[in-house]
Amino acid sequence: MDTERITRREPGRTTRHHVVDERYAEILFSDFPKLSRIGILDALADFPQRGAIEIAAWASKTREPRKALRAWAAKNRPRRTRHGTCSGCSGVFRRRDLIELGEDNHDNLTHFHGDRLCGECADNAGVVL
Repeated sequence: MDTERITRREPGRTTRHHVVDERYAEILFSDFPKLSRIGILDALADFPQRGAIEIAAWASKTREPRKALRAWAAKNRPRRTRHGTCSGCSGVFRRRDLIELGEDNHDNLTHFHGDRLCGECADNAGVVL
């Protein structure tokens, strides 16, 4: 056998740099509608896309898919970033970047106490920081 002709894969080629972001979470949500878009983003943000597909497929086959995905994330990704939805523009942001409204920081009838707003919507609503 001629060993000089055997071709080998290049060791540097990998797809691990393709990770889950908002765009890919939307694609996963369209493929697995039993899961929530924000739940996918919370559990699988910055996780390799190939692994995310397998985990989403596994979770969607369980009796309670959203609960299974949250449980997987709690066990395997304890330092993940949590996301939330802005009550003003419905955009998805990191939860720590949203401003929660209370009695002392706004006087607007459009938004209510407990609503969470992104920075731009908070500025437009006149929220005092």
